Amino acid sequence: MNTSEILPILIPALLQWFIYSALVWLFIKIQRVRCNVVLLGLVSAAAVATTFVPTYGIWISFAVLLILLPLATRKARLAHSVLAVVLAGGSIFALNTWVLPSVTTDLVVRAEQWVQAATQQGEEEEEDNSVVAAAGDAEAVDSSLIDTNAVPAEPPPIPQVWQHETGLSVRGISYSRTRPLAMLALGGDVLTLGPGESLSVETREGTVRARCVAVERSYVRVEFEGGEVVDLLLD
Repeated sequence: MNTSEILPILIPALLQWFIYSALVWLFIKIQRVRCNVVLLGLVSAAAVATTFVPTYGIWISFAVLLILLPLATRKARLAHSVLAVVLAGGSIFALNTWVLPSVTTDLVVRAEQWVQAATQQGEEEEEDNSVVAAAGDAEAVDSSLIDTNAVPAEPPPIPQVWQHETGLSVRGISYSRTRPLAMLALGGDVLTLGPGESLSVETREGTVRARCVAVERSYVRVEFEGGEVVDLLLD
């Protein structure tokens, strides 16, 4: 399983385990019953894990919680455990109905963006290391074969424009080191792109792809299909 398949399962389970443990602990303490927090966390984890059992998982989790909860409480009566489980179960059901879906969705999206940014940064570092290694190999070439009087050609400067001839321009920039985003205006539409993402634009030759290469504080570097590279300045 890849990250995009694991995160939508792992994050809701961890969030539900944390909230469920806190609710059970709260309702146990309200009844003035002593409780071992570590054992309570393990019991709650076992109960949450059984919810993934098809069809009857939720009922199995209640049974697991009722059976194992006395291990985490000292001298607690069965009525105390039943009351705590019922109140915590009702509370988590309400949260699952009205609150947790939107919260877990946002957390999953943020986690996927963080993982994607970390992966992209690692790939860029590997690429930089390979470039440095290649440069080292090139320096090892016999110096007699190199014309020391030759002046290295400088790459042509990248043109900077407010608006490309296709009508593409920068409406806004949300800059961060991990996930910078650019809001690009094209016609009447505003699209949000990050480095590596692309969109279609119309030119005299037809429809081509324009790829966002980099997002800086004051400009966005865009490479058009065919090799043209421009820096679109923030208006």
